[in-house]
Amino acid sequence: MIATEGLARWLADDAAQAASRDAAQALRRDWATHPAVAGLRARLAAADGPAARMAAVEPLLADLQWARDAVAMLARAMAADPFFEPPFRPIEGRAHNGLFLIEEPGVALALTAIPLVRLAALKTADLGRRAIGFSGDTTMLRVIEPGGATISLWSADPAGPDFDPATAQPCRRDGEVALSAGQRLTIDGTCRSYVIESASSDILLLQATVRGAGGPLLVEYDAVTHRFLSMNATDNAASRTLLIQSLLVAQGRRDAVPVLAAQAEDDRFFVRWQAVRALAALDPAAAAPLIDRMAERDPQPDVRRAAAATREHLCRA
Repeated sequence: MIATEGLARWLADDAAQAASRDAAQALRRDWATHPAVAGLRARLAAADGPAARMAAVEPLLADLQWARDAVAMLARAMAADPFFEPPFRPIEGRAHNGLFLIEEPGVALALTAIPLVRLAALKTADLGRRAIGFSGDTTMLRVIEPGGATISLWSADPAGPDFDPATAQPCRRDGEVALSAGQRLTIDGTCRSYVIESASSDILLLQATVRGAGGPLLVEYDAVTHRFLSMNATDNAASRTLLIQSLLVAQGRRDAVPVLAAQAEDDRFFVRWQAVRALAALDPAAAAPLIDRMAERDPQPDVRRAAAATREHLCRA
């Protein structure tokens, strides 16, 4: 009741809400000038390519004082104002939660907690078909609290630009590793993954994600059969493009035909194939020569097969 009454008073107090927002903005400004954050930003500005970005992140995994500083800053702010909202983007998953402490182009560092109760609930709940995911990004882990956890390591065919689901071999279990405090792991998400098999208490990790060091696809394999299950684009821009292509079809936007025809030349096979599918829905005559070309010469085998099947369907229609 006390907490509810306090929240009600805070919601009715414009000055208190403004003070909370100001405190959050001040903390964000202070954090941006922290030596570790500023140093990373400088190293990233000089980094040329994914390997250089991984090297730029390395000092922050070696020395965790900067992360302790971030937690201390948040603790002080929340002690002063129980309604303070951290200015960091939250992480909320089925088994984990946390905060992104640093986000720069191509790089994100997060403090991630995996509560034992959540992990147990996830493993015992009836969630349907479970999957082993290969993220497409490179993940660099520093174990802070191992929680008595054991992880299984998995490998799969690299999910590069020419990944072919039809010929992909099942993912493979490569053994188990017991986590320990201070342990470092680097996971190439194009072909490597891990699964937490068991734990005896909460797990705390520092996780750095380096984008562009892997592939364009997040690929999932069935956790029981280990066979290919699904794939999605890892790049936000590509995902938006796919969404817009579908929206253009739903709206019947025939004026978008030239744009879709241009996107049919995209280097990413999933973007160019969906562009042709959208084009076929809006203007089959414009799509026909592109489908013919893809069926015969597209470098991606799955696109060739899909185009050939589409061409045969259009001929029968």
